[in-house]
Amino acid sequence: ADGHLMEQEITDILNNGTGIVHFGSATAFLPGPLKTTYTNLLTEAKTKNCFVSFDPNYRHLLFAHRQQSFIEQSLQFLKVSNFFKVSDEEAMLLSGKSTVNDAANWLLKYTDATFCITLGREGTLLCFQQQQILIPSIKVEVVDTTGAGDAFVGAVLYQLSCLEKNELPQLPAHQWQEIVLNANKAGARTCTYMGAMEAFKYLSSDIFKA
Repeated sequence: ADGHLMEQEITDILNNGTGIVHFGSATAFLPGPLKTTYTNLLTEAKTKNCFVSFDPNYRHLLFAHRQQSFIEQSLQFLKVSNFFKVSDEEAMLLSGKSTVNDAANWLLKYTDATFCITLGREGTLLCFQQQQILIPSIKVEVVDTTGAGDAFVGAVLYQLSCLEKNELPQLPAHQWQEIVLNANKAGARTCTYMGAMEAFKYLSSDIFKA
């Protein structure tokens, strides 16, 4: 349904003091109304100095024959984002590299954003100001991984939303490490339930204390 979102339906959405705007639609780069709405909202968010978060959410079934278009459009968002999350597969796809390490190095040169490359059970690679820091995963009995990436990003953005807007560009590495560790907890908790909607019933900031 989001593929039919019209620009006039979100008029003034950023006129309420919005601090963070997240772009994470898997269908946003397909032809249709959402594509224009999505791109124009990004422009408006940057104009209003919002903190921009991005998750490309690559889906092979949607983009099997549009892969280059997906890459080019994603790179436009990566270039201007303040934070983004990619999987190891997405990192290599977008960078054109064959290893995660090479992909991380390429992305560090391409963008000034803080970003995370999720590596499943291997943890999350936090890339921050030319540093690469591996944040360990949380060991769980995996039932279903659906929604784990969304839970991860949601946990990152929730923690950022608890800070003052002017603090966000100046967060030190140790604070980002804590944020990502907590996000790993959210992703791991989601994997212990069947289906994202069921898992999300059990997500709260309480898991950060575990």
